[in-house]
Amino acid sequence: MSVIIEISVVLICIYWGLKMGGLGVGLAGGFGLAVLTLGLGLEPSAPAIDVILIIMSVVTAASTMQAAGGMEWLVHHAGNLMRRHPKYINVLAPIITWCMTIMAGTGYTVFSTLPVISEVAKEIGERPSRPLSAAVVASQVAISGSPISAAMAAMISIMEPAGVSFLQIMAICLPASFIAAMVAAFVASRQGCELKDDVVYQQIQKEDKQHVTSMTKDIDPKAKYSVFLFALATCAIVLLCCYSIATTCFSKWRYHDDTRHHYCKYVCRCMSNGAYV
Repeated sequence: MSVIIEISVVLICIYWGLKMGGLGVGLAGGFGLAVLTLGLGLEPSAPAIDVILIIMSVVTAASTMQAAGGMEWLVHHAGNLMRRHPKYINVLAPIITWCMTIMAGTGYTVFSTLPVISEVAKEIGERPSRPLSAAVVASQVAISGSPISAAMAAMISIMEPAGVSFLQIMAICLPASFIAAMVAAFVASRQGCELKDDVVYQQIQKEDKQHVTSMTKDIDPKAKYSVFLFALATCAIVLLCCYSIATTCFSKWRYHDDTRHHYCKYVCRCMSNGAYV
């Protein structure tokens, strides 16, 4: 019964915070924490220092890329890709935002692409809500598959004591998040009527209140280097995790005579059978 009450408090505070919005989310969270600890007697855990440091690092790196013009460079080329293949905007938009979130570790990077997605959709006569909703969902789902997100750090801290490695987690979360994003894109592409059949949209067009504004601007060609450096840092983090896993496995293998003995027997058997090259 106590578990049901605790879950109810959490859900009520989440709903209350969403209704208020802005700073109300934090106030509702603090109120819920006070009720759970002071009212229901739950013991608070240690501060999530690792998660806080990860968020600080990701935000600092992403803001540096933004200041260097890297985000504008990404958005510019994403818009060009969607304009070259307008028929597939309902698929390309979520793929672009999914890749950006995987690389950046945060879903906030999608905000810079939403105006471009809306602009391209209006240019080709596609209902903007379809690619926009799919892109937003894909950016949030991708957080669970990003190797540098706080959610992944929390998942690793929970699963590693159970014997699940970083590579195993990535092998499941990465394709699962992509498949979920594509399923959401398929569902979103079937929602709503076409713009030509939308009475409200046609009425707005008749009143000349609907304007498609161009958002093109000059892009610094050197801005791409900030994107490459950011991607390189992301790859370095993944390789570092893989290296630490490989080092740990090698250390365990090095100090276990039985493992080495069986491995040597396997190699000799392969050589005798002509299978060793």
